[in-house]
Amino acid sequence: MSVQGSKISPMAKTINLTRIGVVAQSHAVVEHLMENVKKIDNLIPLAKKGQSAKTQPSYHVDDIAVWGTSMSGSGYVVGGTVWTFSRPDVRLLNLDLIVIDEAGQFSLANSLAVISAARCALLLGDPQQLPQVSQGKHPEPVNESVLSHLLGEHKTMPDELGFFLETTFRLHPKIAAPVSRLQYEDRLHSDARCERRNLDGISPGLHIVSVDHIGNTVSSVEEAKKLLQMIPEHLGKAWTAVDAKGDPITPRLLAQEDILVVTAYNAQVRFLKSELSKAGFSHVRVGTFDKFQGQEAPIVFVSMTTSSSEDLPRGIEFLLSPNRLNVAISRAQWACYVLRSPQLSIMEPTSPEGMVMLGKFVTLCKN
Repeated sequence: MSVQGSKISPMAKTINLTRIGVVAQSHAVVEHLMENVKKIDNLIPLAKKGQSAKTQPSYHVDDIAVWGTSMSGSGYVVGGTVWTFSRPDVRLLNLDLIVIDEAGQFSLANSLAVISAARCALLLGDPQQLPQVSQGKHPEPVNESVLSHLLGEHKTMPDELGFFLETTFRLHPKIAAPVSRLQYEDRLHSDARCERRNLDGISPGLHIVSVDHIGNTVSSVEEAKKLLQMIPEHLGKAWTAVDAKGDPITPRLLAQEDILVVTAYNAQVRFLKSELSKAGFSHVRVGTFDKFQGQEAPIVFVSMTTSSSEDLPRGIEFLLSPNRLNVAISRAQWACYVLRSPQLSIMEPTSPEGMVMLGKFVTLCKN
């Protein structure tokens, strides 16, 4: 959605970049970036060792180090996970640049390992979305992602450290504004083409929907019922998207696949899927914040589920995390609806961090 980048090398602007490595936490992310390089210029030599025979890309090679050596004297792009760039033979390729994609989720330790395989590094990512997933407990600063470590107390990248790409090509301005206030120090803005999209009869922006319920923890019948009322009001409306130049595309009817339903708890995911399927909406996508990070849809519904602070199963830091709210809301291209109990903002945080989170949630709901 928003990308922040940090350049690590005082010579980054003067080095002739010819041999480039691309690394990320997963093969899918690496291949996504390399496929986009291929679209820009399909003559650029690409190489990557796939994780299995079934998923090997067309530019698969059995040995990246051997392939890279054979390409001596020409530029190329090689991709892999941290395991690839930790190998001694790959490190001997003396890459000019290593690109860490989704560096907001890439661990500091792994970053140090791969960065040393090249003369300079470019870190791409958004630490204001979900943090890196870790199964263990690590002392500071090893517990942080590499971009979070570089940002420190900053929410967005200072000019002296790198680049903040301030334009979103997904969010309507009425969604971008509250998201920008929430996590990006009011520096995030929509590209003009985002406002040229249109969904007939539906107002764009962030909409807060109050749903009364008591005692709900990880599932909510009331929010499911409200969802079943609202989804038919959107299906079949004329949706006008835009092309890369910003010109309107021939309108089509909004389909179930154009709707995302996001919630914090797996129990609510299972319940919503069951209820939607019974109502004939089995093609509406339902999942947790973590599952839908990186995806988008014209319409997004966020089910907050929990009734009040007394019912929070995992604490305020989980449900009202600004990073989670950011991920949920910023999936929407046209409109996002947050279904919530009115009692959810009446809390007594037990920590300064919790107080900040509650304040941000209350401000968001006053949008």
